[in-house]
Amino acid sequence: RKVDNPMSDGTSVVPIGTGIPFSLTTFEPGLTRVTRRKPFIIQLVDFARTMELFVSWIEQTNIDTGIAFMILEGGSATGDYGSFRWTENSAKCQQIVALSKLTKVMLDDLNSAQSEVQKEIIELLQLKLDAQVLFGNNAAPQLDGIANHAQAFVNAGGLAVAAANNYDALVAAILQIRINGTPSGIAAAGEIINIYEPTDIVMHPADVAMMDLTKDTLNRYILEQASYPEAVLGGKAIAGLRITENIGMTQGKFLVMDASKSHVRMREDAEITLGYNNTDFQDGLVTVRGSLRALHYIKTIQNKAFVMDTFANAKAAIQAL
Repeated sequence: RKVDNPMSDGTSVVPIGTGIPFSLTTFEPGLTRVTRRKPFIIQLVDFARTMELFVSWIEQTNIDTGIAFMILEGGSATGDYGSFRWTENSAKCQQIVALSKLTKVMLDDLNSAQSEVQKEIIELLQLKLDAQVLFGNNAAPQLDGIANHAQAFVNAGGLAVAAANNYDALVAAILQIRINGTPSGIAAAGEIINIYEPTDIVMHPADVAMMDLTKDTLNRYILEQASYPEAVLGGKAIAGLRITENIGMTQGKFLVMDASKSHVRMREDAEITLGYNNTDFQDGLVTVRGSLRALHYIKTIQNKAFVMDTFANAKAAIQAL
């Protein structure tokens, strides 16, 4: 009797060369790229195009608002006079560049090489712009970032909170923007200027998670007790302000802002060019260069639309003794 010799993948499909039977393999097209954080600031702030190198604007300075006053019919108008100056300010476009180098052989042999490198470069440019809008220190060629203008936290409402937590700190920062304007030069009778209505909160995901997990003495989640929060555009919110979570924000810090007062102007979108650098031609190499040009500005009199500080500082400032 003949011995059974069943056919199987292991005995009947003989691989050629690679050790993997091609007839049993489905090839997944494309390349798997690393995953980076997503840019987020550009999606929040005032974004537009500019066709010029500079953007200039006029704003009020040396402001003394004066006061409106009551007067009898035929009486003498002897109230205080309001006054101010006009000041011109400007911001200049700066260039962001990313580079990569690959062999001409790779460009010729791997159809998707150039496309994949371009995707990488564009992503790096977008992330650098994002970081500069938030943290640029305005020392050329850096942009003038939000952190360069944002106010430190102050306990504007004179709050005294027992066991202050991150939620309390954010509510107090929102209040600061709403009430901590600039008094006019005419004592207490003058009006308060430069007060704003904040629109956004920016936090590191770890700080959001910690806030989510904070419990009271009865082991109840604090934010559930505070009806945290209403959904805004599919996300979270506090006091009507949407929370944007991104690791591009420093852990332990927060930003509360009226995002409409942060202005990004794009002069040139991300552009990719290929060329030779130094001995590239003789070495069979190609340099891929990506660049964009943009600027960011916040008008001086609108600095109080932004509060950026650490949770530790804010909680200490509102903590009841």
